[in-house]
Amino acid sequence: MKRFFSLLLCFALFCSTGAFFVSCEKGGEDTTDVITEVEITEAEVPQSAQITLSELASFVIVRGDGDYLFLSAARMLKTLLESELSIDLDVKTDFVTDAIPGYAEAELEILVGACDREESREFVSGLKYRDYGYGMVGDKLVIAGTTAAGTLKAMKHFIENVVEKREGEVLFDNAEQSYIFRGEYTDVSIGGTPISEYSIVYPRIKKNSEDHIAKLLHTVIAEMSGYMLEIKTDSAEPSGKEIRIGVTSRDSAPTLSADEYFVGNSTDGVLLAANDSAGLLHAFNFLVSALEATPSLTLKDTVSVPEMGDETVILDYNVWMHTAGQESRVNAVLRTIEEISPDIMGLQECTHEWMAFLTDKFSDEYGIIGEGRDGTHTAEDQFNPILYRKDKYTLIDSGTRWLSETPEVKYTKVPDSAYERIFTFAVLEEKATGVRFVFISTHFDHMGGQADQASCMAAYIEQFRDLPMFMCGDYNGAGVENIMNGFGYVSTEKVAAEKVNAGETFSGGSKIDFIFTNGKCVSVTHYEVDNDNESSDHYPVIVKYKFSK
Repeated sequence: MKRFFSLLLCFALFCSTGAFFVSCEKGGEDTTDVITEVEITEAEVPQSAQITLSELASFVIVRGDGDYLFLSAARMLKTLLESELSIDLDVKTDFVTDAIPGYAEAELEILVGACDREESREFVSGLKYRDYGYGMVGDKLVIAGTTAAGTLKAMKHFIENVVEKREGEVLFDNAEQSYIFRGEYTDVSIGGTPISEYSIVYPRIKKNSEDHIAKLLHTVIAEMSGYMLEIKTDSAEPSGKEIRIGVTSRDSAPTLSADEYFVGNSTDGVLLAANDSAGLLHAFNFLVSALEATPSLTLKDTVSVPEMGDETVILDYNVWMHTAGQESRVNAVLRTIEEISPDIMGLQECTHEWMAFLTDKFSDEYGIIGEGRDGTHTAEDQFNPILYRKDKYTLIDSGTRWLSETPEVKYTKVPDSAYERIFTFAVLEEKATGVRFVFISTHFDHMGGQADQASCMAAYIEQFRDLPMFMCGDYNGAGVENIMNGFGYVSTEKVAAEKVNAGETFSGGSKIDFIFTNGKCVSVTHYEVDNDNESSDHYPVIVKYKFSK
């Protein structure tokens, strides 16, 4: 059973830390949010009620249908109730209709997450971004946070403090066991108006990844203030104050040179504008940095793009594990790497034979780090190595971790993964500037468990969240992009100033290879998929970026 608890904790640890911290550090210390925990007061208890074991058998578990994490939490509760209490409950979505048998709303329900139920909405309405808890509303037990991450934390607390500590016939006593966890937040305002009165608006016709940057800003503001601002396009009617990401139908476009962006006052709100995605990312970083420094912010207007460092080239490349009888293909892969000449690269499917080829070809110029995934020294013992230029970077820290609820325990995996899977990380420092950043190379499973793997990796790298990050790899599923977006990372393709052949990355006809970033202090200048290169079954993905000085 501890296996389930560990996996749930792995989800929860990371998901509480979705914000960007955009002040650039040069080897700075990590900081964490201060959180307070409070028991629900007597006045807040919705209703004195109990659930006995005999009554529990009549309940149905109902999950919110908006996030895969709701399903994970509901399944976990079902499994634990069955193993602890020998009570097998059905799990259903919150869809309700009297027209289809089995889809009517049940009288007794355990509501997991933000469900389409009045009881769930009532419970969640009093919570902010990091808040979560559980309690009875009428005859229904609600276990929820305002986010899926909060719901997982509520579930963990419920399991450990209610199910495990049960004594006698009563499973849950609302008056004694209802619980709320509340975070501490900052009072944020812009131009004297509380941030809670704002919404985030982007143009319906997008050209500079305005929708993605709007989501990043939503997460940052929620982490800071606790308020989850509405996100909408400019096709919606104006209502109250707005933070507009990109020039909308409500704005007059400011005149900007190539090295300028705009963060300033506009009609009934704030406008972030730039000539391209990279400039808009600068505007985002400027606004967030200003809010962190001065939560009561008064805006300027046109801002010059900060001085940027030299352009860096990074490469993500699944080289394909097979080497026997393929000397010409192996040489073609090595030649591809040599021609691209990246400053840093993350590779996948590197067997011990591949590692020998790479070491022989590149070890004079590049530092090479990584470890095999299963320790067998067979063809399945694959590496996700990172190679970095020794003349440009100093290696501060590195390691290989397993995509499991216990990432530091070798050769472990999540239940739905066919193979042990790993990620290799490197904390590097630019010798010329002293800027530190994190680079990761990973390879998710091809059969299942990608969501769990993403969560476990994200939980581990939370310790590096104050640094700029790049996460490259073969993620084995286009849907992983949305999962990583939920954890506060965006594909470099979406924020690149220039895109070349931004299509499929796998010769089988899908986009499953990504280079994600947290956007901190970085300008992505170029994104390219070399889909004319057939040296492997995956195409090289090339990104160029600059750090702000």
